[in-house]
Amino acid sequence: MPGVNVSGLCRKLGMSRQNYYARRKAAQPAGGGLRVGGGFGSRERQLQPRLGTRKIHHRLKGELVQAGVRIGRDRF
Repeated sequence: MPGVNVSGLCRKLGMSRQNYYARRKAAQPAGGGLRVGGGFGSRERQLQPRLGTRKIHHRLKGELVQAGVRIGRDRF
């Protein structure tokens, strides 16, 4: 049995490939569904909302290591 391709699937559903990929992207949660460090960042943001990502990452790096989370500043 041959595999199903996106073009064929879209034809059957009566939608464009562009629409298919847009819906697929919209269905994914922001950040790829990754909840960083058990909410460490959001807690720090509540305490100091004007603090930037670099400083928050630097301040929480120890807690993230203890929690076993390996994440860079850009994904934070």
